[in-house]
Amino acid sequence: MDASLFLERLHTLSQVLIWIARNEVRPQLIDSLSQIGIASLLVFAILQLPRQGQVFAAISLIALHWILHVAFPGPDGTWSMQLPVGVRIDQTLFRWPYYDGVYSTLNVVPTTLWPLAGAWVGQFLLARHPPKQTLGTLALASAAALGAGLVLSLRVPMVKALTTPSFVLAGLGWALVLMTLSYTVFDVLGARRLALPLVIIGRNSIVVYAIDVALRGWLQSSVFVFTRGYPFLGRFGPVADLLTVGVVIWMLCWWLYRQHIVVRL
Repeated sequence: MDASLFLERLHTLSQVLIWIARNEVRPQLIDSLSQIGIASLLVFAILQLPRQGQVFAAISLIALHWILHVAFPGPDGTWSMQLPVGVRIDQTLFRWPYYDGVYSTLNVVPTTLWPLAGAWVGQFLLARHPPKQTLGTLALASAAALGAGLVLSLRVPMVKALTTPSFVLAGLGWALVLMTLSYTVFDVLGARRLALPLVIIGRNSIVVYAIDVALRGWLQSSVFVFTRGYPFLGRFGPVADLLTVGVVIWMLCWWLYRQHIVVRL
């Protein structure tokens, strides 16, 4: 019940934010919140299985996604960026030309591996193994996932919009690399104070996402009034402008953190 309620709230928020951002009301399931909601339900169901069943389910999801692309290729082949199988499914379900020509609801099938792996890592950390064992296991998992993605990319291209198997595995590898580094710095070395900026963002991550989707243009133009795009920085001006926008958002999260305000769904 809690998982379905969580999905309903995520989906409702995602629809409202996308409708505001795109100035039109059209149902969709391809934005991050909708995909996270669907993946959360899948992960909840998979975690009810024994560990061997969980691994089999993860492999099956990636295999299913791969098989569908092979069985129903686009105009340019298996991993075609033009009318891939996921987009064709969405167009059939929603009965109108989908607003994105590449991203599709089907992307959630292989990317469910990411939150599932996150649950596995969380369970492993909660077991409180010795730091040396924990660090070694995380490093090994990082190398295995990243290596598998790179090797697979020799046959399957890394395409984010299609969430190809090589991209999913490589993305998981890099996430595990960051997890390994974070564990080393914050837990092994004990420098937990350095994590405070990330904690502040994480405490109200849904606020950050909402601002990015619905208010990004307004915020960027507001910041530009004061920075004028940092013309003295030349071609790096736009980068500095985006960093300034990030600082403004972080300062809002910092204020919420100081006021003990946490926005939850």
